Amino acid sequence: EQSEKELQRYKETKGIVSFESKENVIMQELNQLVTELVQTEAKKQDADVRYRQIKGVIDQPELLATVPDIMNNLVIQGLRTQELALRQEVSQLSEKYGAKHPQMVKAQSELEMLRKNLIAEARKMLNAAKTEYEIAKSKEDSIRKRIDEQKQTVLSLSREAIEFNVVEGESLSNKQFYDILLQKLQEASLSSGVTVSNAQVVDRAVI
Repeated sequence: EQSEKELQRYKETKGIVSFESKENVIMQELNQLVTELVQTEAKKQDADVRYRQIKGVIDQPELLATVPDIMNNLVIQGLRTQELALRQEVSQLSEKYGAKHPQMVKAQSELEMLRKNLIAEARKMLNAAKTEYEIAKSKEDSIRKRIDEQKQTVLSLSREAIEFNVVEGESLSNKQFYDILLQKLQEASLSSGVTVSNAQVVDRAVI
């Protein structure tokens, strides 16, 4: 009875319902965190690649077209279309007017403004890639910390399981010992009510 009470007290103190179910939940959470970590690392690496690609051509408008992410940007696509149209217009005007002609000056000014807009839009993409990288890096650090905490929880649970098995084993051992003693006691009680003798009646006594 004392062993049973000790086992129950241990369960209540540690808040144990079932080690198996608790371990399954913890391992499921740990696996989910590992999956999130892999996804976050992939996002971080992707953002880092885009950041480095854009940074390498940010001050060279003629090289912007070499970066796929930049050319997939709808705003930049529109600006590039306008730039090509203006270049054609400047080429046509140069056949008629000199470099200082008002129309040539205007066209060149518009072309320069378009280039600045292209650079500005590319810088927005650069900053967005940098921000995305920093967010992913921060999330990665957070997940790694949670994984370490979860691992410690698993180790702690393992230690508790060992202690629980010791307490439970002692309780089961005592119960088995008690059952054996109880059986022996019952057998002894039954035997005490039976009179056994080796004497046999040969002739009954005559009065």
